[in-house]
Amino acid sequence: MSIITLSKRGMLLLLALLLMVVAPVHAKPSHNRAAAAPLLLAQIDGAGAARIVERSTGGKVLSVNRQEKKGRIMYRVKVLLPEGRVRTVMVDAETGRMGG
Repeated sequence: MSIITLSKRGMLLLLALLLMVVAPVHAKPSHNRAAAAPLLLAQIDGAGAARIVERSTGGKVLSVNRQEKKGRIMYRVKVLLPEGRVRTVMVDAETGRMGG
């Protein structure tokens, strides 16, 4: 092998290593809501809202109703809490956030 051949291989190896280091830096997720908005492909459905409430409260979902509130799709979820009380929780279909 000649020195030129080793040099080309060395350069290719160096380039490959640089790509492995630089590529993940550029692939970091954006925390900017406006930039991330196009990535939101699906909204939460009623079953998803029920799962969110069950996991968060530890209770049993009694009913789920879809509503529109201030131009947003919301789910009104009634849940039987472990201590026996019934609570109504609103879940935003876009974000999955719960509110009272």
